[in-house]
Amino acid sequence: MPDRDDAAQKLALADILVEDILKMSDEEILAEAIEDGISAEDALARVKGRFKAAEADLSKAKLRAARAAVDEDRQNTNVVKLESKEVIERYRKAVRSGEGLTLAARNGTHMSTNDELNLIEDMIELGIDIDDGD
Repeated sequence: MPDRDDAAQKLALADILVEDILKMSDEEILAEAIEDGISAEDALARVKGRFKAAEADLSKAKLRAARAAVDEDRQNTNVVKLESKEVIERYRKAVRSGEGLTLAARNGTHMSTNDELNLIEDMIELGIDIDDGD
């Protein structure tokens, strides 16, 4: 098991080094970087570049997830087929009578045929069953 011991020792050393760096002041870090021949401006530019690349990757991942959600939603759409003229008329009668239904105010305008059919489709899709009261 020397491999595990070696990995554990490397991890322990890395923890010690990170802890030492975190304890250093900004001036100490800059002085040590200059001593090692590292330009603080170049290092900062590299870090900013990595952050921008990570931000771009995250944005691309969010876009891919949103596109996948849209595609999934498009695949899962339920198409409501109006069964027959009798069914349409039964729902139309209920919509026009307003009995048991609450609709948004239409500012004194009447519902177009298209709006009426869309409403009937929505009601069927939601499982609202209109009993023929006749």
